Amino acid sequence: MILFSLILGLMFANDPVLITGSVFNEAGQPLPGVHVYPEETSIGTTTDIAGRFELRVPSTVSNNIVFSMVGYRRHTETLEMEAGGEYELFIIMQPI
Repeated sequence: MILFSLILGLMFANDPVLITGSVFNEAGQPLPGVHVYPEETSIGTTTDIAGRFELRVPSTVSNNIVFSMVGYRRHTETLEMEAGGEYELFIIMQPI
């Protein structure tokens, strides 16, 4: 029974996390082309023409999600991610 619980726990610990959301400028307009990635990884995506993004990451990656774009200050959101969790973010980027 203990072995079964341990194996089951390891299976769910590897469930990916889904992070979705939108990125806007200070005027509330969508920002396409913003790079979105967990800090210190090579996993990432960019926002679409409407400023939306979807990112699936292992639950073991950094909890710091970085948003970067030329001409804007880098923005970092810290999430308390759980295996299999789903998170939605709304980010406003500030110009340099």
